[in-house]
Amino acid sequence: MKAGLRILIVGASGSSHIGSSLLRAAHQLGSEAKLCDTKSAWRHGTLRQKLFWHFAGRRPIALERFSRAILETCVQFRPDVIVTTGSAPVSARTLRSCRQKGVKCVNFSTDDPFNPRQRAPWLLRALREYDVVFTPRTANQEELGRHGCQRVVYLPFGYDDALFFAEPNVDPKEGSDLFFAGTGTAKRAPYIQAAIEAGFRVRLHGIYWDRFDGTRAISRGQADIPTLRQAIASCKVALCLVRHENRDGHSMRSFEVPAVGACMVVEDTEEHRQIFGEDRTRVLYFNSAREMVERTRTLLANENLRRSLRDNVHIHITKGGNTYADRLRSMINAL
Repeated sequence: MKAGLRILIVGASGSSHIGSSLLRAAHQLGSEAKLCDTKSAWRHGTLRQKLFWHFAGRRPIALERFSRAILETCVQFRPDVIVTTGSAPVSARTLRSCRQKGVKCVNFSTDDPFNPRQRAPWLLRALREYDVVFTPRTANQEELGRHGCQRVVYLPFGYDDALFFAEPNVDPKEGSDLFFAGTGTAKRAPYIQAAIEAGFRVRLHGIYWDRFDGTRAISRGQADIPTLRQAIASCKVALCLVRHENRDGHSMRSFEVPAVGACMVVEDTEEHRQIFGEDRTRVLYFNSAREMVERTRTLLANENLRRSLRDNVHIHITKGGNTYADRLRSMINAL
């Protein structure tokens, strides 16, 4: 990666949002970097934004104003590269203007833009204007190419080593048999319900779990990063599920959980096999809720196996070039 690059990051800030992670990553790599926070383009929860979402092609209210701000920032900051994340509210016309000024533009497509629940015409138009679209899902690589994207590259999620690291101060009172953090969905709920019915002590974090009768009583809602680190480090087994609605083959937790350190039961996907290797080497795989329960029982009954898998996967992920600094370096080197 060329030293001294000026990088403009366009993404959400705070918590574990990838925008902030990439900003820290750019600084780690010695680049001068600036973040344009996409939160200013949306007015989530407002009636007007809901109307724009449902009747104006899922547009953010301030798409044009935010796009103009990106152009102004380009004039003032003079970036060499613009890295946008997810459904970044930058119009196709703005991206064309930036590229005409000699700025390379790339998108890390954190969500599937063809997901019927998220599909937005303005975003699909914009994707064609990027020099490279990086996708963390193999399932839509060819579709992005057919859509007209100039170049599509598979790039997995990673982890932010400033947020997810081995937690030395573990509170044993916070321990659980099975830990999971993620959005509650109809396809995920049966796994959590099966774990509860099996008698496991389940620690559950994330939004929407109160929508399901079987998980409402145990849901702890969203957690901040220190709470997540404690929960991961103190659990006996961590559950890793993908979002089938988003055609994911792995998730951010696929890297964040082992970075902290936990024994994992992992949904069996091609991407997870690429990341973790063969069964019982670093993780145990499952293909159904019933198999997940059986494999968790095996781990709960074998402390030596749990420790071995926990240590193996932690070393594999943390020593394998999987931080967001590594991912950003890969993006820049691909240009």
